[in-house]
Amino acid sequence: MPRSCCHAHSRIVKEQDHGQLQHQYKGRDFAKPDARKHYAPHLILEPVHIEAHLRLDIPNKHVRGNVTTSVVCNSLASKESGYRSLEFDAVNFASVESVTDATETSSTSPSSDHDSSVSEWRYDGRKLYVTWASPFELDETRRISVTYHVREPITGLVFSSPDGHQPSRPLLVISDHETERARYWLPCVDNPAVRTTLRIQFEAPASLTALANGALESETLVEDGKYKRTIWSLSQRCPSYLICIAVGDFVRVDDGEVNGVPFSYFAAAATFSQDNLRTTFSATPEIQRWMVKKLSNPFPFPKYYQVAGPFVGGAMENISLTTWDDSFVMDETYAKEMRISTIDAINVHEMAHSYFGDSLVIRHFEHAWLKESWATYIEGCWLEDKHGQEFLEYELFQWANAYFGECNTYVRPIVTRTYDSSWNLFDRHLYPGGACRLHMLRRHLGDQIFWAAISDYLKTYQGELVDTDDFKKKLEKHSGYNLTAFFEEWVYGRGYPKLKGSFNYSAEKGEVKIGLEQTQKDDKKGVGVFEYLPIEVEIFEEDTGKKRVARAVFDEKGKASISFGGVTKKPAMIRIDPNNKLLFSLEFNPGLDLLSNALRDAPDVLTRIRAANELAKIGSRPALDVLLGRIETEKFFGVRVQIAAALSRHKTGLSIPILAKFLLAESDPLAQPEIASLCHFKDKTIASALREFLKKDDLGYFARSHALEGLGRQADPEQDREYLVAATQDKSFRHFVARGAYLGLGHLRDQKSFEVLLSAVEKGEDQEERLLFRQVGALANITAWQPPHLKKEGISVLRQMLRYPRQLVRNAAIIGLTSLGAAEAEEDIEAVKVLCPPQDHPWIDRQIAALRRAGDDSVSRLKTEIEKLNDRLKKLEENTARSD
Repeated sequence: MPRSCCHAHSRIVKEQDHGQLQHQYKGRDFAKPDARKHYAPHLILEPVHIEAHLRLDIPNKHVRGNVTTSVVCNSLASKESGYRSLEFDAVNFASVESVTDATETSSTSPSSDHDSSVSEWRYDGRKLYVTWASPFELDETRRISVTYHVREPITGLVFSSPDGHQPSRPLLVISDHETERARYWLPCVDNPAVRTTLRIQFEAPASLTALANGALESETLVEDGKYKRTIWSLSQRCPSYLICIAVGDFVRVDDGEVNGVPFSYFAAAATFSQDNLRTTFSATPEIQRWMVKKLSNPFPFPKYYQVAGPFVGGAMENISLTTWDDSFVMDETYAKEMRISTIDAINVHEMAHSYFGDSLVIRHFEHAWLKESWATYIEGCWLEDKHGQEFLEYELFQWANAYFGECNTYVRPIVTRTYDSSWNLFDRHLYPGGACRLHMLRRHLGDQIFWAAISDYLKTYQGELVDTDDFKKKLEKHSGYNLTAFFEEWVYGRGYPKLKGSFNYSAEKGEVKIGLEQTQKDDKKGVGVFEYLPIEVEIFEEDTGKKRVARAVFDEKGKASISFGGVTKKPAMIRIDPNNKLLFSLEFNPGLDLLSNALRDAPDVLTRIRAANELAKIGSRPALDVLLGRIETEKFFGVRVQIAAALSRHKTGLSIPILAKFLLAESDPLAQPEIASLCHFKDKTIASALREFLKKDDLGYFARSHALEGLGRQADPEQDREYLVAATQDKSFRHFVARGAYLGLGHLRDQKSFEVLLSAVEKGEDQEERLLFRQVGALANITAWQPPHLKKEGISVLRQMLRYPRQLVRNAAIIGLTSLGAAEAEEDIEAVKVLCPPQDHPWIDRQIAALRRAGDDSVSRLKTEIEKLNDRLKKLEENTARSD
């Protein structure tokens, strides 16, 4: 997050703002041409402890702080080179009132006359520059105290409080730092390589709960009981992006201990109940027991608390205090659709970071896969052990699909130092792309060796900085393999294998030949032929009941041929990579009969899904009848979803009625939302099916929401407007159903629906922000279909939304204005950058560039039309002259 630790988390992207912005790279490279390489900082003078005294004014979004940082000298070079200066990150503070030496009288300096006082300091709005009177000596520790004031930080702290627009809004503040945003309220060296122990003291109204990393030292009432002083301390070293505070009016659930580690859950008391917390987080103790056993390492921190708040941006693995966006807090209806595949998986993901990322901290951002890819992969391992092998296989399919989709836009190495912003690394290459590579390593080494190596890796580097080479060496130590070639191709290289297969059976020769060819080579993108691709091919001989396996060997051009001799009958089934060891895409059509057998009988999920895709691609009545037959007989929900997806992609007159039948026949709440979301195109059969589907009484929020959006996409306002408008008033949990209804209205295209959406958006802050976010997106969609005077009005309202206080809503307005080609909004969009941290600026720059390109295209089209018109006028003049 993510999910965007985990802000870009593959599960979170469906709901969170980062996922809404994945099109930012459309038609572009990963990084701009002028992007530079980034490196971890020197640690000659290294902060090692932070003691923060904080006074919080939540309604006014103020923080008054005094932060004392202990700094140690790690190098002899300090004395020789005169190192006596340090830069702290501190962005847009209202004031820095004092910077003073706080070193105890018993200085750690060997020289009794050593001067540790601060000789000079200055603050320029982004950095706090501190210079001591004399250079540090080796191993000397000094303490420096900064007193400051922060007012309405643009990021790093999420404030919420009741106001005239929303009197029921919760009272709280929660920090949200990834990747480089602690600096907006905490003076620090804001880099993952710099880690400090912590002691955080709050003063807040006595009615509020104050939380932070580590263990609780004390709680004391002060100022005649009006305020409460709370102190938390963390003895393990923590990078700034994992420091966390949360203060608010929280409802709380304590959930016991596992191995001496207590579990507690918190959320806004104004919004949620204890039942909501139990429904959401009840799996946490079981997950911790499983994880400790899986990794053969004790849990590394003194507690595991989870706190949910508005606009946290996904979920975030702060040491011992994980934060969640409260859009993931569930009731029982929500849980039926999302517990297994989303919420429990995110819970696993964030807890996995306690090991991968929190205990073992990445040396710098290029190594972020050591935390995000690992946390993602541990999700799959939990699903495998908790729910069965098919869940892991389906997860592998979804990871690969998400990664492949992003590779259609850009390809980058999993580990790269070249990027515009560290935030941009948190993409689908990092989460699912890296997780697939970890699975490959596990299958290559075998479970026993792999997990022993991971256990050793975690033990060896607990509390330390790690890089990719540290990880690689542990795998090599335990396996005896030289993994250099693997890492060069799959971690430091670009892309993935795209395979095209062929099949031939000769009854005369008793021989089966299967050809595989790598088609991904692209010199411009830096994608080559993969040498490490030990892919296995399995044929099943029905008459003997035997399975025969051979391994493909690719030549330098990326071609391989596999032969099976002594085959007395055409194989009943062929599986490529039957044990799901490798990452690749595959086009392989061995014929209708073998595909039908694979869809029906293959023991693994991936083979069945690939067969379904090929059958849908064939598109004949016999092929589609095979898919239709799986409505009742395919037992795993994920395969049914992917059959529906294949039918939806091809959208033929034969496939659409079968998709409609899949929608109406589905009863599994894990599958219903997904299949409903695949019906987002205009078709009379789909329209009828959606209307029938919406009559079901037991639909979950997301199934109903997706169906409502699909209904709107039928663009039949006379038939559906009244129903959708009524659904916008649905008061079910968290407005999930109403959100879909508004999105549906945005596709109706008519003026009356436009007026409904315009009125809704103009209410602005009087609404729940996530509902407004959907309304803004819907308004942008429908504005495109309006006559010029109404289009101008819609664009005007969207421009006003650029000034909305929440970034999520501003981003929706930016996307809408860009899609509308509203060139007049360029300066307004540029001005939004002032309200955003620099890590978001590259995305805004890309939106502006897209807006300009759209304008250039329009001018080009206009010039072409003028030229054509001039040609016609010229010809007309010539014809007139001839007639004269």
